Amino acid sequence: MRQTRRTANPAGSLDHPTRPAPPFRALPRPEAFLIRGESQARIRLSSSGRRWAIYLGREGTPDALDNYIRALSLWRARGYVWDDAVHAAFKAGEEAPRPGPAPAAAPDGPTLAAVVAAFLDWSRDTYRKGGKQTGTYPMDRSAMAALLATPGLAATPAAAVGARELAAFRRRLEGQTKPDDPARPRGERVSRYTAGTINRYLGRARYMLRWAASEGHVPGAADDVLPSRAGRRGRPGGPEIRAGAVRAPADRRSVVCVRRALRASGEHVAVAAMIALQQRSAMRPAEVCLMRPELVVPADLPGVHVYVPDAAADKVARAGERPTPVLLGPRCWRALRPWLDEAKGDGRPYVFDPRPWSRRPGRALPHYAPDRYAKIIAARCEALGVPRFSPYQLRHAGATRLERRPDVSLEDVMRQLRHTSARTTLGYIDPSIDERLAFAARHC
Repeated sequence: MRQTRRTANPAGSLDHPTRPAPPFRALPRPEAFLIRGESQARIRLSSSGRRWAIYLGREGTPDALDNYIRALSLWRARGYVWDDAVHAAFKAGEEAPRPGPAPAAAPDGPTLAAVVAAFLDWSRDTYRKGGKQTGTYPMDRSAMAALLATPGLAATPAAAVGARELAAFRRRLEGQTKPDDPARPRGERVSRYTAGTINRYLGRARYMLRWAASEGHVPGAADDVLPSRAGRRGRPGGPEIRAGAVRAPADRRSVVCVRRALRASGEHVAVAAMIALQQRSAMRPAEVCLMRPELVVPADLPGVHVYVPDAAADKVARAGERPTPVLLGPRCWRALRPWLDEAKGDGRPYVFDPRPWSRRPGRALPHYAPDRYAKIIAARCEALGVPRFSPYQLRHAGATRLERRPDVSLEDVMRQLRHTSARTTLGYIDPSIDERLAFAARHC
């Protein structure tokens, strides 16, 4: 019988006298397990659609440390992809070249896998805000892993990658299907990826090639030789490309039911106030979750307060720029004031603190994380049997509510949402069927 326990580093210390650890920042966490009375070490990787268990040897031995570093080096050298070929190379004892600042030169130039590894290193260090990694780097890792999983591309010289290779990448994404669903007609094939995901992966692949050309790793490629965007219908005979979900405003009935249920239950009552504040101010979820008392100050106009979000909460603020302030009117102030006064009185670092309702207050964060905020709302909607909504749909609902007021213009809504383009604001506003019928009756 196997017994598994998590350890900080079961393979031994990474301070090796002759082979220092490669410069990884997001390492797979090792684990130790007992088999036949001996403590063994292994790591687990999710890649190529499988869950890999890589056995390192006896825990704490130099061999386990060497295998640990070798496995991570192979993983990184292959563009963070672990497949049958890499697994066979690891079991055969092959070594990976030490990663450097630039891809290793080959007779025909660096391979695509080497360029992708260098690009991911650059992406990991570049896309950071407030000392934390943004979502661009994980998306780059997913896109590059799918690109290198295309047959024959990993070992192809990066300079030879053009329209034909990226078109094969697109066809592979369009050809992958979802598992059979009893709700679908028998024999109907649906793509695993949505059209938006395919287009994003293609866009990051094109950006990676441009980056490689700007760094001098490969010759520059013209945009016209790269493939176009994925279509909705896909290829003849292939699976249908799913359309991405349209983010509509939150259902008003669901919002009211969730707020009342949270207040009545006495559990996560702060979430009810967060929903009301976000619906009235059209703030982003992270801006509500990371609101601190000292960031809310009175404005020159009576009854209006100004909230300057933290740089980590404003997703559009660039490095060194001050986030755009949020204006809170009297209705927002009525929902916010009790929690703001309580946070100031208790000396809490954040306005909305989940620790009073946490099972382990000593280990909980002093603020709601956006994903935790969304899970609480989803769980309450499911318990009540009402349509689910996400926190970002509350921002859409706030924009739609403001736009439907006769004394509010589109420019006013754009300023409240802190958009720089009216086209972006129009994507947040959902015209009702009654408005469309009235417009058709008057003008069509």
